[in-house]
Amino acid sequence: MATKRKRHGVGSRAVPQGEAKRPEVFEYRLGNRSALEWVIDQYQVSTDKRSGITTDPNRDDDPEAIVRLVERVTRVSVETVAIVRSLPPDLS
Repeated sequence: MATKRKRHGVGSRAVPQGEAKRPEVFEYRLGNRSALEWVIDQYQVSTDKRSGITTDPNRDDDPEAIVRLVERVTRVSVETVAIVRSLPPDLS
């Protein structure tokens, strides 16, 4: 399932403003999607059509948990791309 959001059109509240505009966030990929796109796809409220069961990843005890997750994934993505770029050409 591909993300329904435009590549750089991620909600401004979900991604730290300084990092959201950096293309490195989307360069670190897990298969055919960036790590950030994967998190956004997985952490959505959804309802199964057949059973009617609603899955809500939001936590009542910690409403900022997903925001912190997005911040961590963003940071890891940017730092990983920087590390890979700093490697000698014969290693990357």
